[in-house]
Amino acid sequence: MEKTALTEEKLSYIKNELEEIRSFDHGARIIEYDLVTVCPEGGREASGDIAVFLNELAFRKQTDPQFTEAVTFLYEKGSELSDLDQVLIRRLYREVLHNKNISPVLASENEKIKKQAWTTWVKAKREKDFSVFSDMLDAVLKSEIKRVSLWEPMEDELDFSTYDRLISEYEFGLRGEVLDQLFLTTRNKLVTLIKDKQSKNKQIRTDFLSRPVTDEQQRKISEYILEVMGFDKNRGTMGLTEHPFTNLLTKDDVDRKSVV
Repeated sequence: MEKTALTEEKLSYIKNELEEIRSFDHGARIIEYDLVTVCPEGGREASGDIAVFLNELAFRKQTDPQFTEAVTFLYEKGSELSDLDQVLIRRLYREVLHNKNISPVLASENEKIKKQAWTTWVKAKREKDFSVFSDMLDAVLKSEIKRVSLWEPMEDELDFSTYDRLISEYEFGLRGEVLDQLFLTTRNKLVTLIKDKQSKNKQIRTDFLSRPVTDEQQRKISEYILEVMGFDKNRGTMGLTEHPFTNLLTKDDVDRKSVV
């Protein structure tokens, strides 16, 4: 079916708005990269506040009535869209439903709690004292449960548990029952392996579990792995952080963090 002029207009509007949303998101991610790599401890709170502010600007645009109306219109006119545009609009419509009952204030509070949790976790890790982080972890859990409990679900999410909602948001399409089966299979294989090794009465070396590894050794290992993977260093970088993860800034900029 051919696109109508109104469909073309609204699709163009959505894509223009997404460029601004991505710009806010890009700025926030750059700050977040700084926060977990080179930002001095004394500057983390202020930097975190700026990242939260940029995230709030992006959220306000995504929940603006004109934007949500255009997404809803295009979702209902799916047959007029190309396959790629249908995928885009369906994903945006899902986000519209998820966010419609969440205020910008609540969204910002949630982001701020998670930023504070990172700083607290780093402190607890260095002091080797979980009690330093336990209250903050509880705050994150309660904030996340409150946020996803306000979702208005898509038709394929009607039977989702709270855990399903959180998992599918992190890994789209994944559900708790799939993880349960994966963990059960892994457990059974590990138990069988352990019993087999124990039955042979052979001493298994475990000294490597507590072997010190320097930052420089980890950097070299990470560099080697990136080289084997074919990682394009013209479109990505690596830094030291307390917890390893990979983050996408833009389609041409990926940052990878190696663990300290």
